[in-house]
Amino acid sequence: SFFSYCPPGKAQQQRIGAEKVIPHPQYNDFTYDNDFMLIKLKEPAVFNQYVQPIRLASSCSFDGEQCLVSGWGNLITTGGETTEAE
Repeated sequence: SFFSYCPPGKAQQQRIGAEKVIPHPQYNDFTYDNDFMLIKLKEPAVFNQYVQPIRLASSCSFDGEQCLVSGWGNLITTGGETTEAE
């Protein structure tokens, strides 16, 4: 599936440094509104079975419309990190 979990391992990993990070200008570290950023990699990622480009939206959403969000990180501010896409 699109969100298939891949157990950690050397074959699935690509460690690439960030050349530049651009946080959202209206990010709020109290409410976590706009909690995303752009990251320019120092070198291109190699696409394979485990690394794929993100699918971009084909249209704009409107206020009150449902959407799907996924990612990795903390589930709650006092919780541990997840190893699966949520």
